[in-house]
Amino acid sequence: MSTYTAVATPAETPGWFLLHVPEIDQWTQARNDAEVEPMARDLIATWLDVPISDVQVVVSRS
Repeated sequence: MSTYTAVATPAETPGWFLLHVPEIDQWTQARNDAEVEPMARDLIATWLDVPISDVQVVVSRS
């Protein structure tokens, strides 16, 4: 299982977050705090074509 960092930055729209995963240099968004980790995991798994269960994420806030 690989561990990745997701950098969560509050978006201009209240409650939303922009997520950057530097290890793959890709971005996604989350509608609320509860979606931050799942959206980052989904992005990584999709981008790398690996099972989502193989992806671990550490969330960093900016």
